[in-house]
Amino acid sequence: MGSLAFRSVQGGCTGEEFTENLKKDGDSQGSKWYDYESSPKWIEASFKTPVRVKFLQLKSANDCQRRDPYEITIQIGKLEQIAHFSYIIYNSRYEVKDFHVDTLEEIFCLRIRIHRNLGMAQGEVDQYGTQLAQVILYLSKSKLEDYINLVNLYIHNYFSKLLVIV
Repeated sequence: MGSLAFRSVQGGCTGEEFTENLKKDGDSQGSKWYDYESSPKWIEASFKTPVRVKFLQLKSANDCQRRDPYEITIQIGKLEQIAHFSYIIYNSRYEVKDFHVDTLEEIFCLRIRIHRNLGMAQGEVDQYGTQLAQVILYLSKSKLEDYINLVNLYIHNYFSKLLVIV
């Protein structure tokens, strides 16, 4: 997976805060991406072969809650919006939030547009940019896998209802 961000501080205060960090699992001080501007921004994942994205996770960074994303839009293709999430609040460092974003079809590109961070949502004038530690994408491997997952979900729900009744 290739990744690209609209803008990056190219190292940040630690000298380690790059776009490539969004693909890495890590909790070190510099393992994040940081954009110093207060304007909306985006992160894009591109694929050599088409994939179907089912879920994504965003992992908060390590040091400044007001920099964490608060409102995002997921776009595919020619920037077609497929999902919008707001009121995202991270309560701890390196917290992971789940987002259901099923693209329904195979795509070559997925863009996460960050409209505002927590500081902007709270009305801060100088809100110190936006940061993230990691973007995790969950891909569907085949239509058969989708069918099996649907059947498993149905079975799970069926048995859950039985357990509640008994």
